Amino acid sequence: MTSTDKNENSVEEKISPNDEQLDDGSMPLTSHLEELRSRIIKSLLAVVVGSCISYFFLDEITKFLTEPVGKLYYMQPGEAFFTYLKIDIVAGFLIALPIIFFHVWKFFLPALTKSERAALGILVPSSVILFFGGLQTIFKQIFQQNFIVDQPKVEILYKIWLNMPTYSAKTPC
Repeated sequence: MTSTDKNENSVEEKISPNDEQLDDGSMPLTSHLEELRSRIIKSLLAVVVGSCISYFFLDEITKFLTEPVGKLYYMQPGEAFFTYLKIDIVAGFLIALPIIFFHVWKFFLPALTKSERAALGILVPSSVILFFGGLQTIFKQIFQQNFIVDQPKVEILYKIWLNMPTYSAKTPC
């Protein structure tokens, strides 16, 4: 082997790294963007599938959410449709939340050190459990107790809160 052959080989190694260099998680920017795009699309598909699943239970979910106030009254013709649509999308998001967390985890995992992976291996499952526990606490403890205190006044505020985008869009600046 001559010195020019050695130089050509070293240049080729710098341009196209071997398999050992690719194992450390380094990728070109375009590969990162492609992976991010695919994970976002998979997460959005999970929300759509979750919304389709929650659509079959929409009456039960709405009944559960409106249990403290009783019946909902709608001020505009399309308001009932959009209220059900909002409930369906949020329920679909909550159903798809573990899948979304999984894709976020798999996207960031190659960039983490072993100690960070170990710490997040404990923090992520416990944060999911605490998140859903907090949702239940807010709804069962705080939300329902406030409706029991002054039912007529809170019922009006709850209905206004559900229709907030409608009211805020009509107010003059």
